[in-house]
Amino acid sequence: MSSTPKNMRVSPLTAESIDNGDGDSAQVMHERIAERAYWISQSEDAGSDEENWLKAEQELQAG
Repeated sequence: MSSTPKNMRVSPLTAESIDNGDGDSAQVMHERIAERAYWISQSEDAGSDEENWLKAEQELQAG
């Protein structure tokens, strides 16, 4: 799996957008973004790690 680009952090708004009731919503969202960024990195539309992360974050925020 991909990891967060070194200079990137999950935005608080993104992390709070999912609350599964167990208090780990930020970790869950981080893992979902990391997985999506990985799949983006394997596609023809791949960019830099940072671009892939931001694209994944935007896709997951949009629902």
